[in-house]
Amino acid sequence: MRIKLFFLFLALSALACMKQTYEVSSSIPTKISAKSSTTPTNSPHATQTPVNAPKPASVSVYVTALETLNIRSDHNSDAQTLGYLVNGEDVTIYECWGDWARIGAGRWVNSFYLSKPCT
Repeated sequence: MRIKLFFLFLALSALACMKQTYEVSSSIPTKISAKSSTTPTNSPHATQTPVNAPKPASVSVYVTALETLNIRSDHNSDAQTLGYLVNGEDVTIYECWGDWARIGAGRWVNSFYLSKPCT
């Protein structure tokens, strides 16, 4: 009887961990601000960023296309299709070129289908 209770507890613990992991990974990214506060905190491990800090080199976003978003070899719709991303998939924008976002070396997507389009 104790062994059955132990395995039941183990299974429930595993399910609880899986639920927590899912909730963390399904969170929607918040708006990124170029300015940050220099308000001191009481934490000894807190880091402070100056108000005039440079913009981040990359921005994390997610795909909002209904089904898939083509990955292209260049920043135009005539470029070779290298693959695709699915709705909700997380990507990082490293550079914008008009409406196109570079998500890796030689990998471009139309930013209209991302949670934060290039402007």
